[in-house]
Amino acid sequence: EGEIFIASHLRILHVARDAQLLDRSLLDNLTLGLPGPPGPKDIKRLLEILNELGLHELQPQVEEEFAREAPVDGPQTWMKALTPTEVSLIGLTRALVMNPEVMVLQKPFLMFQSEMCKKLGGVLAEHVENRGLKLDPATVSLRR
Repeated sequence: EGEIFIASHLRILHVARDAQLLDRSLLDNLTLGLPGPPGPKDIKRLLEILNELGLHELQPQVEEEFAREAPVDGPQTWMKALTPTEVSLIGLTRALVMNPEVMVLQKPFLMFQSEMCKKLGGVLAEHVENRGLKLDPATVSLRR
C-alpha cells in the first residue's frame, strides 16, 4: 500500500503475464517500442537477447525478415507454432529490447520451470545492473 512517483519523462512498460502478439512479422513483434525501424546494431542486440533467453531457434527468421527489408503482409503463421511459454519469452524479449526506464513485470516467472526461472532471474538482474541488456558497456553511466 502506498504511492510511487514516476517522473513523466520516463518510459514505463507493463509486461503482462500473457503477452499479446500482433498479427505482424516476428521482427515487428520483437522490435515494437523502438524509436524507429531497427538497424543492424538493433538486430545484433536482438539476436543476443534471443540467445540469452533460449529463443535461438527464432534467430534465422529474424535475420531473414530484416534482410528482406519489406513488410511481411498476410497472415502470420509463425505464431501458431508457439507454446505459451515461448509467447511469454517473446513478450519479455520485446520489453528488454525496448529498454524502458521503468518495467513493471506481472508474475514474470509464472510460466516457467525452476531452471528457467533462475536463468530469467539472472537476465533481469543483469538488465537492472547495467540499465539495459546487451548494450555498449561504455554508455551505462548515460542510461537512466
